[in-house]
Amino acid sequence: MKKTTLTLIILFLTGAGIIWGVMREKSIAAEPDKVPPPMEVSVYELAPSNIAPERAYNGRLSANKISQVRPQVSGVIKNRLFVEGTLVKEGEQLYQIDPAQYDIALINAKAQLQKAIATEKAVSSKIRRYKELITANAISQQEYDDAVADQNVARADIEVAKAAVKSAELNLDYTKVNAPITGKIGYSKVTEGALVTSNQSDELATITQLDPIYADITVLPSEVASFSKDKESPEELTWELVTDDSKSGTVLSGGSFEFSDVVVDESTGLIKARIRFSNPDYTFLPGQFAKVKLVNTTQSALLVPQNMASRGQDGSLYVWTVDDSGKAQQKKFSAEDVHDNSWVVVGGLDKGERIITAGFQKIKPGDAVTVAEADSSGQKSTEPTQQK
Repeated sequence: MKKTTLTLIILFLTGAGIIWGVMREKSIAAEPDKVPPPMEVSVYELAPSNIAPERAYNGRLSANKISQVRPQVSGVIKNRLFVEGTLVKEGEQLYQIDPAQYDIALINAKAQLQKAIATEKAVSSKIRRYKELITANAISQQEYDDAVADQNVARADIEVAKAAVKSAELNLDYTKVNAPITGKIGYSKVTEGALVTSNQSDELATITQLDPIYADITVLPSEVASFSKDKESPEELTWELVTDDSKSGTVLSGGSFEFSDVVVDESTGLIKARIRFSNPDYTFLPGQFAKVKLVNTTQSALLVPQNMASRGQDGSLYVWTVDDSGKAQQKKFSAEDVHDNSWVVVGGLDKGERIITAGFQKIKPGDAVTVAEADSSGQKSTEPTQQK
């Protein structure tokens, strides 16, 4: 009895399951395919903007001219005629070397010149007499030729004596050690009473010209072509010099591109360039690190906010866009610079492109989307509209 009842229960449940499965299949077959609605996204319409692009480079400052002052004659320093750390002018006397021995050398050279002149006069008079005697055959031709040779030697001795006088005058003048350039002079390495020599390796002092001053930077070789415009049209480029210890930021402006090197560094792929700045107050000194900024004049550019762009596995930039048929697509683009947290587009995107700003994380290429109106910043408006 119990087994019969259990069997009937099992048969009942099995039949009920079969009937429910058949009815479910009929119900599913009767329902039409359901398509998920298009995802709603916000877009940012790409339009030209007027910007002043800015590029910054790290560099080191170097002097326009550096001159190491060395003696050109030997002697004892009698006087130092400058104040260390001050500005000296080109030609200004810095040291006085004891001139006594050079005064004597000049007197001797002048005496030798007078002697040579007197000898030449005597020989010339002798030749004038010999001309008359040789006509009368009173002297031999050999005697006359010897007198002419003596005259030539006397004239050569005069030229040698003149050169000796000039050399003595030059050495005497070299006892006054003058500044070869205009600039700030450093500390003196010698004092009065020191013996210096004309061939010594140590300088007496160093003069550094601080105005103008150079900023040496490293740039991409492709950038040098744009820098050269600075020489043709200076108004197109503005160079500014900034240092970390500057309170106001920009200290020097109005810089100009001077030149670039002709060899690219193999390890970095960069090339050296030099920017010239006027430094009338000697604010900057050689050896300082500084940041050099290049600010172009206002120009039109397409900008893509950085938060709207992504990078692919190959490092390329891309954005999600909505095409004319209302479908989402991925587009690669290239950019060379950043301006106010936006990529400056140089290729791959055109004016009027609709870039998806929100919701692109859940879509695939070719998906239909619903576009909500957005302002210029890409923010979703309050009244979405269906893309047709």
